Amino acid sequence: MRIRFLLFVCLLFSWHSFAETPLFDWSSAIELYPGILHAQLALQEPRLLKINAVRIDLVRPEIQFHTTPRDADWGQAMPDSPEHVIRTKRQRTRDYISQARLPKEQGGYGLNMVLAINAAPWSPWTRPFTHTYADRLGLAVSDGVLVCPGNARPSLLIYRDRRIELGILPSDTDVQNLQVAVSGFAFVLREGKVSGDSTLHPRTGYGISKDRKYLILLTIDGRQKNWSLGAGSQEVGEWLKHFGAWDGLNMDGGGSTSLAYLVPDANQESIQLLNKPSGGERRVGSNLGVYLLPAKN
Repeated sequence: MRIRFLLFVCLLFSWHSFAETPLFDWSSAIELYPGILHAQLALQEPRLLKINAVRIDLVRPEIQFHTTPRDADWGQAMPDSPEHVIRTKRQRTRDYISQARLPKEQGGYGLNMVLAINAAPWSPWTRPFTHTYADRLGLAVSDGVLVCPGNARPSLLIYRDRRIELGILPSDTDVQNLQVAVSGFAFVLREGKVSGDSTLHPRTGYGISKDRKYLILLTIDGRQKNWSLGAGSQEVGEWLKHFGAWDGLNMDGGGSTSLAYLVPDANQESIQLLNKPSGGERRVGSNLGVYLLPAKN
């Protein structure tokens, strides 16, 4: 097995000088797969932080996207929470990649999925937090099929013609032109302008570049005293911008924040986390996956 070393860069600069910091130099990142670059940063200021960013080249036609589909019992009342209906089955990000890679006849999706990140917040979220299913995900579309209607929160929208946008669609929108949609909490970056709060949590963010050629996926670990203390949602916007985004969303975070990939060229298939989730890996309501089409001869 060939070992791949991930980029580990220590950045020591004051948060107050962030605005003067140049954009991240992606030529220093590690290529996980053609068109998929990964950077990992470690900071001591403004607090202990571990940050992972992935940049995906949207121009490359072999790079495609997928998200958690409808559960087999979609639309039925949840057995342990009848006021909610079943939309998806909660699943760890690494397990989502594993299932996606299985052939359809084995209960998988038959996709060469190589990377995934947690996506939307969901309900119910009540003690003991062991609900099997998820509802109220915001707009969710998987392979052109509506999984959950919108709830006025912003979404990552990937159209069948490969256009990609961040926006809020009315709940009655016809989704026939959408291939994938997943929703977050709020915009934290709009036309290069940052917004958000300062409450520290683990964070997940999605961003797109001004020219719409790149998708940026971001995780910031938190709630881990000797590892990483978390960030405010405003910092999610700042970091997305630093990594090249023009618009960006704060997605589900906290213990849900997880980013995983398929280790290339391994003798035995190995799916590893790129970040360190607080409290261990959580089963989340939805994931966003990146898969590769076969090379054309």
